[in-house]
Amino acid sequence: MPPHDRSPLDEALAAAHDHWRAGRNADASRLVDAILGEHPRDPGALHLRGLLALAQDDVEGAWRDLATALSMRPDFEGWLNLAVVF
Repeated sequence: MPPHDRSPLDEALAAAHDHWRAGRNADASRLVDAILGEHPRDPGALHLRGLLALAQDDVEGAWRDLATALSMRPDFEGWLNLAVVF
């Protein structure tokens, strides 16, 4: 999807992913928390929060968020990340 066709939610999630990929986990966490404050059941934000939890060795939090995201939007990347937690 071209950037000009993205919703504000998509833009915020893309920015959070950019922070995460660059190793700026605190910045990514702040954006994810803001997204989930407005959209508490967003599978993309839950998935990313699970990855951020895993980076902090929070296995329970990672499992919870990744499994919840997968229950809403099953995809290969999500299953692969959940397998890493297991």
